[in-house]
Amino acid sequence: MAKPKMTTEIDVRIGKKLKRLRRAKEISQSSLGRASNVSFQQIQKYELGQTRITVGRLWNFCEVLGVSPTYFFEGLETLSAGHNSLDESHGAKDHRQLA
Repeated sequence: MAKPKMTTEIDVRIGKKLKRLRRAKEISQSSLGRASNVSFQQIQKYELGQTRITVGRLWNFCEVLGVSPTYFFEGLETLSAGHNSLDESHGAKDHRQLA
């Protein structure tokens, strides 16, 4: 069986931004869940940073909430390089080659 992936500080921050935006737009977890085809419990897990949000799901949230995907990544530059750097031991190419 595959080992569950641990969430990171980035997941927690994106979850907090999701919650803040959802509340600012006065949308309930249930309504966002219905619009995104997930349960309100799953929305809770995303907002608490307990579960990682896939890129496809994040894109869907952006469409439902009317924001650009960049909204969720603004301010993440302040995290230490260790949290968001690419690691060759996990099969990622050197980040200089990706540019």
